[in-house]
This record gives sequence, structure tokens and C-alpha cells, in this order.
Amino acid sequence: MEKLGGLHPTNRKTFDEEMPLYMEVYGAVTKNGNFLGVPTKETVAMTTYAELAAMLKEAAEAGITNTVVDYVGWQKGGPNTKVPTNLKYESKLGGKSGYQALLKTAEELNSKIFNRVEFVNVEEAGNGYTKSSLVAKSAGRTPIQK
Repeated sequence: MEKLGGLHPTNRKTFDEEMPLYMEVYGAVTKNGNFLGVPTKETVAMTTYAELAAMLKEAAEAGITNTVVDYVGWQKGGPNTKVPTNLKYESKLGGKSGYQALLKTAEELNSKIFNRVEFVNVEEAGNGYTKSSLVAKSAGRTPIQK
């Protein structure tokens, strides 16, 4: 058999385990609203802890045995909050007990969950952070925004 570049049937790589399925899942998001004409921010559940566990089970039933989840907005307030100083579980997603049940399901199904915490793109001032004092500024001392 003739070699084609470096592509020869005997040069095939084999994997000891199945290639993982990578998923980016949004737990909660914040949206602007109003209450009696007063502007508010409200947290909206996109994918609860129980729904994510069901997604992992469906993937396992379909034959996908190795999943990796990038879970965005799993903490209280979703991804667009203040600089996180203490992380709490979002009650609208199922609270601490719901999250622990999700972790148990993930462990049983050989799934990995990585909780994303945003330290760079922070939307709100608070917890020792203010946009006017702790951000990059131009030569004219105005905050640089992307």
C-alpha cells in the first residue's frame, strides 16, 4: 500500500477513552425589568440544576459517556453580577441541594462540570470594585470600554 503523505492506515491514533462532548450551558441570566415603574434587575433561570442533570442522563442514554460542561451563571445572580467574593447557589436553579444532586448525577455518569466565575467582565460595582477607580483608563482619564 502506498503512503499518502503521513496518512498510512497503520499510523492511526487510537484513544483509550471516547472523545468528550463539550457543552456550554447557561444556568441563570439577569435581565432588566421594572416594578411599579422602578427599574430593576431580575434573575431568570435558563437551565436549572435538575434540567442539566436530565441533559447529562439523555446524553448517556444516547451513548455519550464522556461529557464536559462549562456551566455559566450557576451562582446567585447569574454571570453578570458584582465581583464575586463569596459564591452562593442560585435558588431559582435549585439551591444547594439541587446543585449537590447535579454533582452526584455527573459523577455517576462520568461527566465533568466546570463552574465559570467571571472576574474580568464585571457588570456592576460593589464588593470593593468601582468602575471609576479600578478600570483601565485612557490618557484623558476616561474609563476604557470594549
